[in-house]
Amino acid sequence: MTFSDQNPSPSSDPETRILSKYGSATMLFDGGGDRAELSAPRVDLGGADGRKVARIGDRVHVMSGSSTGLWPIVEGSSKVFAAD
Repeated sequence: MTFSDQNPSPSSDPETRILSKYGSATMLFDGGGDRAELSAPRVDLGGADGRKVARIGDRVHVMSGSSTGLWPIVEGSSKVFAAD
């Protein structure tokens, strides 16, 4: 991909390797490919029309048992991170 004044790089960080930018969506890799970042108004992981992703701190509704009620999620994936 070639950048110019008319088509600027999405990042000025020399360690960032841009793969693609289209409209408001950006996909990049850095750290030698150890980390990938996808930013878009909506991101579907694994296919279209999937279910919402819960994050640490989000609350879940336990419907029965001694823990009935709303409880925060306290652990999550060590590989997938999500911003709201």
